[in-house]
Amino acid sequence: MWKLFTLVFIGFLLVNSELVGLAMFIDAIGLDLFLMLLEVQLIAVFGFYFNSWFKPILLPIYKKTQKLDPYFFIPKLQHVKQVPALFCHAIPGFMLLIVGGLVINQDSGLV
Repeated sequence: MWKLFTLVFIGFLLVNSELVGLAMFIDAIGLDLFLMLLEVQLIAVFGFYFNSWFKPILLPIYKKTQKLDPYFFIPKLQHVKQVPALFCHAIPGFMLLIVGGLVINQDSGLV
């Protein structure tokens, strides 16, 4: 797989010769450090857009879902690591369905 990526990258450099400087930069710092720099930039950009665009849209939906489903909450990662079953509470309506199913499946003596 790496041989194919190397071949594609060299072909890309032959077509765009102005990127030879980038290739030398990647060779100097190493591919893993270059990919880490790209990852840090992606996380920073995604964090900015999440906090400025997605969070204001999703927060009212989250509040309304909390009002409709009393068992709905989004647990923290440390709590999910300790008790993985808490993740079921993050699915809206799932706990109400489970509790309702338990109540319906009880032997009521009607049958």
